Amino acid sequence: MVTLNLEDIRSKKCTFCDHSLHQQRIVAQTERFYAIPTVGQISDGGHMLIIPKRHYNCLASLGPGPFNEFEELTARIKGAIENVYGKTVSFEHGILGQSVPHAHLQILPSGDLSSRIEQDFKLKVQLKQTRDIKDIFTKKGVYLYYRDPSNNEYAYILDHFPQYLRHVAAQVAGKPDRGDWRAWREDPAHASFDDELMMQTVSKLKQALK
Repeated sequence: MVTLNLEDIRSKKCTFCDHSLHQQRIVAQTERFYAIPTVGQISDGGHMLIIPKRHYNCLASLGPGPFNEFEELTARIKGAIENVYGKTVSFEHGILGQSVPHAHLQILPSGDLSSRIEQDFKLKVQLKQTRDIKDIFTKKGVYLYYRDPSNNEYAYILDHFPQYLRHVAAQVAGKPDRGDWRAWREDPAHASFDDELMMQTVSKLKQALK
């Protein structure tokens, strides 16, 4: 089992740029991206991140080539999660609300969160495809990207709410204490349980991807 030290993470300029921190958790990778279970599992396993190896502030910053590669890996990981854990939602906070200021898509086994999000954000745009967030980002500068369990994709205009959709997902799942992953892992018992969930996710999804 890998045990993560929060002080090690906090000391890094960008934890997602330092791939050496995550080698034991990598489920799959391509030339430009890698997929790992997130620290601070909201679900009991299966909560994954798709992360570019190069530093980008948000997914809307990806060029056409990287976006093609990103979408291919995302489809593989999403399919594996759904085979093992059930239906998923996906989200990215853009440049606001991130706890790590590096592009990362979160894929989470969950029911639909749309109605809960729309209590807070009335302005949304339905997207034809994920890369349409680039247009929203160009026009607005901020967004919350969300894909529901039926694969409908939306961009909400997000104000600054740190870890916003993590908190929403945790509340809907009945696990509100997992919304702030750093605070949750300050408890050694929670950190140990979280480490177990991450490594179980690695094992199960690697098997599902074979």
